[in-house]
Order: sequence, then structure tokens, then C-alpha cells
Amino acid sequence: MQELHRLVKELPEHIRHLVALDLEAYRRRNLPSDRTLEMVLRAWGERRVLQVDYQSLQGRQTRRELEIWFLELNRWNLALYVLARVPGSSYPGPQMYKLARMSNPRILEKTYTIPQDFNPNKFFSGAWGVALAHQKARVVLRFAPAVIPRLREGDLPGPAEWRVLEDGRAEAVYEVNTGPDGYPFELLGWVLSWGSLVEVVAPADLRARWLQEIRNLAERWIDTLPPTPLLHSSWRH
Repeated sequence: MQELHRLVKELPEHIRHLVALDLEAYRRRNLPSDRTLEMVLRAWGERRVLQVDYQSLQGRQTRRELEIWFLELNRWNLALYVLARVPGSSYPGPQMYKLARMSNPRILEKTYTIPQDFNPNKFFSGAWGVALAHQKARVVLRFAPAVIPRLREGDLPGPAEWRVLEDGRAEAVYEVNTGPDGYPFELLGWVLSWGSLVEVVAPADLRARWLQEIRNLAERWIDTLPPTPLLHSSWRH
């Protein structure tokens, strides 16, 4: 973060002010303390085990020892994560840990090795959040014609297959990372953000969940909201 601020000072004044505001907002929202990030980088560089107090999503805090394999800036929420393995774990691969949930970091004398064939891209391929590629589900989506230019921009996870249908819609097949239960839960929020511009075709359980979410929204709000014109001309995603 200090290096970024140094670079900002070299920008023209009219740009420097705006970039500084964005950096400060990013720091407040996402960045862990400088000490935590420093300790993570040091432990990774020296391949020494890092001990931290880690808070789960449910708010429970436990002390953990971590072998840091990789540091990742997540593209969906711009938060820092590490791929790390717990020493002595029966599971051979790393898991994802969010730096913002770490506190009281301490570098131990224990050392570790990172497998030579380790490739972080193998774990992040098919990620729509932070779920790693330990299991995958094949998801089929159909997009309205208006979405096709957006799909072709290439900054979203690429489909394994896609084609344009006779009615002008695009059918895309994605290999999506899932949770331990095999369900692609992180994809659902992204699908719902497209509204009527996307249809879930498969798998059947994801389609059923998608349809149920639509029904729940309709039942909750359709009688309380005034009619709203559809502004497709100003649509952004």
C-alpha cells in the first residue's frame, strides 16, 4: 500500500486526487492491516508456517497454522486471499483464506515445501467467487441476444462451449467450481443479477433453485411495487 501511495504522488494533480480517494476507500473496505499482509508475504517468501487467529464466516475464531502457497487478489470483491494448507492435514491441497479475517499473525520456525507442480490457475479456473476447483458442475445458461456482446468481451470466466441458437439467444456451457456438496452456489447470485436476460437450463437442481428465487421475489414484491418501465437502453453489466 505504501508503494501504491508513492506512485500516486507522481501522477498529475487532477488524477492524483481522484486515485487517492479510490485507494483510501479500497483500504478501508478490503485491505487487512499492513502487519498482516507483511507477515503473510514474509512467511510465503521464507516458506515458514504462519500462525493466525482466523474468524470464520459464522464469526467463530480459531487459531490456525498455515502454509502459504499463493496470494490472490480476488476479481469479484477485490479482497486479498491466500491459498494455504494446514500442516498435517489429511487433505493434500490448499484451501482459501481471507486476509481480512486474520489477526495476531506470527511466523513460526516450522518450514514447508510447495509442490513443484503446483499451479494456482488449476484451482481458480471455473471460480465465480472463492470456491476452489476441488469439484466442478456443468452449468448450461441461455442469454438474451443483448448479452452476447458482453460475453464476447472476454473478462468473464470463459465457457467451455457456446453457440448462438436459432432464436438469437446464446447458449453457454460453464465448468463451475462448487462447494463440498457439489452445488455451484456462488454462480446463482451472478445469474440472478442478469434478471430476465438469462435462463438456467441445467443442472436440474440449479434450475429449480433459480426458479424458486424468482417466485420468492415475485410473491414478496409484485403487489407492493408500482409499475416500472424497462430501461434496456441504459442496461449495464
